[in-house]
Amino acid sequence: MTTPQQRFATPVIGDTYRKPVKIIALAITGVMFVAIIGAFVGSAEVGGAAVLLLLGGGAGMAMGCYHIVWGKTTIDAEGIRQDWIFPKVYRWEEIYKAKLLRLPFGTRLVLTTSRPPFKAIHGGTDELLTAFEEIAAMLPGRIGAGGR
Repeated sequence: MTTPQQRFATPVIGDTYRKPVKIIALAITGVMFVAIIGAFVGSAEVGGAAVLLLLGGGAGMAMGCYHIVWGKTTIDAEGIRQDWIFPKVYRWEEIYKAKLLRLPFGTRLVLTTSRPPFKAIHGGTDELLTAFEEIAAMLPGRIGAGGR
């Protein structure tokens, strides 16, 4: 039986999200920035706390949108990595179960490790989806692994 380390000796790298999700993220973020600018321009006085709230919310949305649009998911001999504000990194040794979850706007690989809760890795390319299917078949639930 092929192990994940052997199968993914040649890395599979792809976009984290599909194009429709990227477009939706850009549209929602754009609308929010227009609303934030409108709040500053249209209001005679915006208090200090409101300014901080608007700027903080805008910065958070911008970072999330950046990673949705340009984020990458990598599957290689070491494990699975996904770009995000706080990068997701899971080594093969800590993954003991993987399940494929198909949803309308994207497919996810749901991982079970010794650290709860479940981890969801997003795949936005056909190559990643094929790799997700292979991983789910390889790791249906290795009893006794991952510290359990």
